[in-house]
Amino acid sequence: MVVKSATKKKLMDLGIAENYAHTLADDKKWDDVKILAAVEIAQLCETDSDTAETIKATIEAAIKKDE
Repeated sequence: MVVKSATKKKLMDLGIAENYAHTLADDKKWDDVKILAAVEIAQLCETDSDTAETIKATIEAAIKKDE
């Protein structure tokens, strides 16, 4: 798998921790990450649901800002 550096950078610029950004950007474009559910984020990042919800909320805030 290849980490998409642009996706990782965008996630990190949003304030998401590097380890989570790296995992989420693994073979995924920004458009792929945007549609992930919090449950999927929790599974991919091997984290708890609260952290996954926070990551999802951060991504959704960025999407709304871009609209």
